[in-house]
Amino acid sequence: MTAAGEPRPPAAFVRIGAAAALAFGLAWPAAATPPRACAALRAVLAAAPRGFRAVRGGRTARFGAWEATVAVAGGRDCLVFGGVPAAYTCDLYVGDRETDADAAYAQAVALVRRCLPAGWRMSERADGVRTRTTAAGSATGPSIRVISGIAIGDAYLVDLWVDAPDAAVGAGPLRVRGGAGARGRR
Repeated sequence: MTAAGEPRPPAAFVRIGAAAALAFGLAWPAAATPPRACAALRAVLAAAPRGFRAVRGGRTARFGAWEATVAVAGGRDCLVFGGVPAAYTCDLYVGDRETDADAAYAQAVALVRRCLPAGWRMSERADGVRTRTTAAGSATGPSIRVISGIAIGDAYLVDLWVDAPDAAVGAGPLRVRGGAGARGRR
């Protein structure tokens, strides 16, 4: 039961509802953001000071990164990159429909806004090629970036990045053969 005495929806309903909202460009009201969505983002933020070690899964051959064990709402192909600063990233949308990319971007920004710790500030910048919303609590803490842009030709990409503080402990080196790879920092 909720505080208002209403029955809670089953957890599966919340997960399916959130996935459907992102898949079909629908948005849930900010007040109704699924609690697990905020919990996932906060878990990633909490892992940032130690180079995201708490959310690292197995090593992947792609980009010399780790698979992430936590995915933000709507996130797919979530990875943790070592280096200084370490970074966590999830694809939120990859496809050829601009309206779907716009909806995924708006949904991600709404999620970040709703789930930010107290005292964090957000800013947005658009340059005609991509749009980026950045959130940070302090100059020495982690930061969040939601980026929407054209990946290649007609393909749109929306990503969420969390950057560890520059002084993250134990982030570990990033070694990639043959250069930075297509998935390097944007």
